[in-house]
Amino acid sequence: MSTAATAAPSSDDASPSPSAPVFTGLDRQGTLVFVGLMLGMFVASLSQTIVGPAIPRIVAELGSVEHYSWIANAAMLVSAVAVPVVGKLSDLYGRR
Repeated sequence: MSTAATAAPSSDDASPSPSAPVFTGLDRQGTLVFVGLMLGMFVASLSQTIVGPAIPRIVAELGSVEHYSWIANAAMLVSAVAVPVVGKLSDLYGRR
């Protein structure tokens, strides 16, 4: 093992070099992408908040707990089908 001592960083090391890019924040397009992602995550969490408490009632109306897995699979299937469809519609009718 090496026991070489390392020098403490000087105050000059803390400042960025002139050629290094400095992050000044997101531009308009980056902000819109970020807001869109956050909105999508909010809608997904809202969906789970609504569906979660309703599952016991749905299972009770179906008659037994054996149907619980069908409810979870149906929710995932609807999500898996809806996301590409909405994506294609946004490609067709979105900004040009």
